[in-house]
Amino acid sequence: MYGAAGDSKLAVKPRNTVALAGDRVVLRCASDRQVDKNNPISWTFGTRSPTCRPRREHCDLVIDSVRPSDAGGYDCADANSNIAQASLIVIGKHRCKKRSRKKIKKRQKRKNVTKIKKTFVNVIKNVTSS
Repeated sequence: MYGAAGDSKLAVKPRNTVALAGDRVVLRCASDRQVDKNNPISWTFGTRSPTCRPRREHCDLVIDSVRPSDAGGYDCADANSNIAQASLIVIGKHRCKKRSRKKIKKRQKRKNVTKIKKTFVNVIKNVTSS
């Protein structure tokens, strides 16, 4: 019966992946049967069970903005307890922190420009009043 767990196997196993922090990562795991409530594919990462996006015979684990804390071993399992493992290596620091640093620098520059403008206005006032 199509969709029943029966003797399903993992047809596509996830691959070891190296990614830069902030990148989008997709780990793919596929069964030789349609993924549904009778034949689910599940992911585990340490003690967590991240949810995947089921599509017919496969279930992709998508991490939109990978962080160093996402690095490690991921297990993909089907209804028959067939397990495939993949490692994720994350290089660098998370980019969001860099963006926030840039925002801080922009704010500091704006404050400095504002201070310079105020100082310039004060100097002009002093020159014109004397």
